[in-house]
Amino acid sequence: MIAYARDSAAANRHGAGEASPQQLALYEGPQLLYRPAAAAGAWIEVPFEVKRQEPLRLVLNLTTSYDFGRYQAVLNGVELGGVIDLYSAKVANTEVRLLDFWPEPGTYVLRLQCVGKNAQSEGFYLGIESVRLRERRPRVTEYAHEKGADWRTARTLYR
Repeated sequence: MIAYARDSAAANRHGAGEASPQQLALYEGPQLLYRPAAAAGAWIEVPFEVKRQEPLRLVLNLTTSYDFGRYQAVLNGVELGGVIDLYSAKVANTEVRLLDFWPEPGTYVLRLQCVGKNAQSEGFYLGIESVRLRERRPRVTEYAHEKGADWRTARTLYR
């Protein structure tokens, strides 16, 4: 399952600043470029739907650049992983793996909340191509390991 961030450019899906699709050679389709002026009040949300309960890996397909900020991922109000530093001297693609879980069917909202910027960065921008739910290996489904675990309290990411 892929939820493209470019579909979340509406004003109710982000905080202070502008958000608009931007085509980069890194991606087949446009990414969403979010341009806040400061960290305060800067956030973006990408909703997605889970159709059936199965083991999945939550992954973000992000851009790094010289004017990008540091963001915290939050899924339905629950912080995931550490702060994601999107600064790099050159524009590049990065994949950030956040969570291995068995989500129940329903609507979820992934929020990226700006928490500042790298000292070398020129800004607080964010480039996000998509939120992805990847299928796990068939044996994970077969063994049903951690199927009953609550991802809100037991956040797991297998390396």
